[in-house]
Amino acid sequence: MAAGTWSVSVIQGGTEYQRGSFTVTRPELTNTAVPKVTGTAAVGVKVAAANGSWSAAPSSYTYQWKANGTAIAGATASTYQIPAALLGKKLTVTVTAVKSGWTSGTATSAAVTVAKGTAPKATKAPAISGTAKVGRTLTTSKGTWSPAATSYAYQWYANGKAITGATKSTLVLKSAQAGKKITVKVIAHRTGHQDGSAVSKATKAVAR
Repeated sequence: MAAGTWSVSVIQGGTEYQRGSFTVTRPELTNTAVPKVTGTAAVGVKVAAANGSWSAAPSSYTYQWKANGTAIAGATASTYQIPAALLGKKLTVTVTAVKSGWTSGTATSAAVTVAKGTAPKATKAPAISGTAKVGRTLTTSKGTWSPAATSYAYQWYANGKAITGATKSTLVLKSAQAGKKITVKVIAHRTGHQDGSAVSKATKAVAR
């Protein structure tokens, strides 16, 4: 019998007599174990919704991901790839369980805090070009990074010791570096991620 309010009547001798009414309600799906966000909640990572458990077996589910309690536009799939804009925010997923003939039920996962994504890694190390001689200029390449960096920083070294103020992609060699081997560290920044770094091979000893 369909849900709704039904009337009962009796027809006797051609006359209909009302005998009251009754209401048929649909059973409701209730949550018995809350959904969860599975996977590492970090920028750049795809997380997934675990549906939780319900009082009866649902036929389907719908999803809504939220950041700090606010629905994220378009985030209605069972998985969600976390963008940099959500760094530090509380991520949840609301699962709606659907079953034909039943009232749908909803439940929301516990919140997880979005952390920084993993650092870019150098697939090709930076390399120094130029002549290692006092007065000449050395230049470093950025190297190749995965995932791609959004900006870079530099630090030059002489015999492994940081050269004060040498934080550009080029270095003019001074007499203080004579006889020393030069390296450069490239720091790769990617929005919402930890920093990655890689060090070049050393030059020959700087000539005068």
